Amino acid sequence: MNQVRRIMDALTASLVRVELDGEQLVLDPLFPEEHPMDAALVEQVREHKDIVVARLRWEEEADRLLLEASHRLAAVYPGCPLECDVWQPHEDALQAAYHDGDLGALTRALAAREVFARKAFRKGAA
Repeated sequence: MNQVRRIMDALTASLVRVELDGEQLVLDPLFPEEHPMDAALVEQVREHKDIVVARLRWEEEADRLLLEASHRLAAVYPGCPLECDVWQPHEDALQAAYHDGDLGALTRALAAREVFARKAFRKGAA
């Protein structure tokens, strides 16, 4: 696992939300009384600010792509049942690409899911 993934996972496990405010990182503990921010984790974020900022910018772009793809599918969704086992390989590919921070893999997974969904929608059942 790479450094930025370790930091982001540690923030999540510590119940600390991280976001960008311009070029500044904002760390917001969700439950500061019960789970105060760990000083060592804050220092790690400071030391690796550049990669944390890059990851947050990447997540913004990835979220935009996911939202656009979801809107396209919603516009053509015929209301048929969606069976999880058929969709699961596509969802697994999306999650893996997102977790790995691979925008190319995410774009390919979104395209494959969209092709699959459109074919399933045309058949009337997914």
